[in-house]
Amino acid sequence: MVLGAFFLVFYFYRNYQIFSSAQSTQVKNDSLVVDSISNVINQKPLSNPPDKLRGIYITRFSAGTKKSIDSLLSYIKSNGLNAAVIDIKDYSGYLTYKIDEPIFNSDGANGSPGVSDINNLIKLFHDNDIYVIGRITVFEDPVLAKAYPQYALKTSSGALWKDNLGLSWVDPACENLWSYYTQIAQDASLKGFDEINFDYVRFASDGNLSTINFPCWKSSVPKAEIIKNFFAYLRKNLPNIRLSVDLFGQTTVVNNDMGIGQLIEDAFPYFNYIDPMTYPSLYISGFDGFSNPANHPYEVINFSLKTALLRLINFEQQNNLAAKNQSSTSSIVLASSSISSSSVSENFILNQWPKIRPWLQDFDLSGINYNASMVENELRATYDSLDAPSGSAYGGFLLWSPSNNYTSGINFNNP
Repeated sequence: MVLGAFFLVFYFYRNYQIFSSAQSTQVKNDSLVVDSISNVINQKPLSNPPDKLRGIYITRFSAGTKKSIDSLLSYIKSNGLNAAVIDIKDYSGYLTYKIDEPIFNSDGANGSPGVSDINNLIKLFHDNDIYVIGRITVFEDPVLAKAYPQYALKTSSGALWKDNLGLSWVDPACENLWSYYTQIAQDASLKGFDEINFDYVRFASDGNLSTINFPCWKSSVPKAEIIKNFFAYLRKNLPNIRLSVDLFGQTTVVNNDMGIGQLIEDAFPYFNYIDPMTYPSLYISGFDGFSNPANHPYEVINFSLKTALLRLINFEQQNNLAAKNQSSTSSIVLASSSISSSSVSENFILNQWPKIRPWLQDFDLSGINYNASMVENELRATYDSLDAPSGSAYGGFLLWSPSNNYTSGINFNNP
């Protein structure tokens, strides 16, 4: 497998579609404000959240227009779905709603809010029994890179380094920045979001990588170690919040960090949901023997998720055995590393393992039209690989359309 081509294609197209759709939406909507009810207080998370989430993604631009929200809410309800992933902070670095903390005013993150009344928006979804997930893009962060250039990726000339879409990044190894993202998550939880989802938890994968100067990362430290430590930091500082993480789809089948720091086993102890982005159109030619994987959504997703499930089972078995054989104060050997028991997450201690909840494709690419039948093949692959053999590992699915135009006529219940 040509790993470099795999994730370059994967994330370039994913980013491109988000970037393009967001820009076009921004032009069309002069006033990105949802009609609000005055004096709506902070909401509380759902008291009885669904165990298996069936949701769609909503950009900060769609979240800020009543017409879009009404349409997306109707889609969720009419299709028997129960969740929505809403951007809190997207690829741009801007926040979807203003957070009343000095740092977000000074660095500019509050400079382009899409939603004027986040409490009312969450209330609208909760009143319809819809679980609300807040998505935070982390290390791809043009706003933070500009505000704190001492932590940003640079070129040899000292200019901000940019990826293929012209977006700048901060160095994942700069631990001084990590609390910035937990502050956003803590605020979102207080607002009533039921779960916080983290994306772009990785090192940069596209652009002229050879020209990057890292202000904090040292090449002697494995990138996976940095990302694993960030995972642990999130759980330690957000101990009572449901957390999920988006990972490259190929983390399900690859046993190295692909140069970006992501190992699926490193995420298992710290998150309630693991969300691999299993979009068939973004798998390279030759994957699992297919010249165009986009034509084979069932096979691609079924193989990816079965492999992820086997890795989770193996991880659980190894750690359960280690826990039985070692005292609470001794060193516990994990599948991917060795860490002391004092730093093992609450998930590990309570033996509450994460659920696998894939992102599924609902956009056209590689010359393939992802119509209702194609999406149903993805759903069937998800149910077959996770739900039937091991229901306890099945966390549902999330549907990704960067334009937020979702396919009609999908049979979500029995594809």
